[in-house]
Amino acid sequence: WATDNKHLIIGVMNIDNEVRKEQEIQKKLSVANEKAYRDEMTGVKNKAAFTEYEDSLQEQINQEEAEPFAIVVCDVNGLKHINDTLGHIEGDKYIKSASALICNTWTHSPVFRIGGDEFAVILQGTDYDIRESLINRIKHQVIQNKKDGKVIVAVGMSEYVPGEALTVHEIFERADNLMYDNKVALKKN
Repeated sequence: WATDNKHLIIGVMNIDNEVRKEQEIQKKLSVANEKAYRDEMTGVKNKAAFTEYEDSLQEQINQEEAEPFAIVVCDVNGLKHINDTLGHIEGDKYIKSASALICNTWTHSPVFRIGGDEFAVILQGTDYDIRESLINRIKHQVIQNKKDGKVIVAVGMSEYVPGEALTVHEIFERADNLMYDNKVALKKN
């Protein structure tokens, strides 16, 4: 705007279209970002999201700011057999059933599909507080599912306690080993 003490000149620029374009770009970017961290088949977070979350937790541990947490590793039993005998469409349904079982058990925690038939859950807050009962609940459900011919998921859980000198990777490995022990036990029974 300008003035010569007799006239007032005001310039107005309509930036509405530019603002709308910027908002649309931000929306598309947000959608693309969300897709980049989601497993298409199950809708849970993917391996890339897990890696990012793992890095964030490790940084908190390194800074001695990490709250207690646990990692649960889950593996879908029998997927290869289903794929080989019933086909991959049925195998995909089995993976989706496993994902639903995991998500319905840990309702307040992020669930990640980190491999074809492997999932990880990071327990904090409410789910961490009741972690033992949730592990027992899913194990009981799996035993019932085994009798009913439904999805079977082996699980293992490992905890981080502040002050321990463990990395997130070590906690994950401990949970993975416990999951494997559970997997072997489920095959015996």
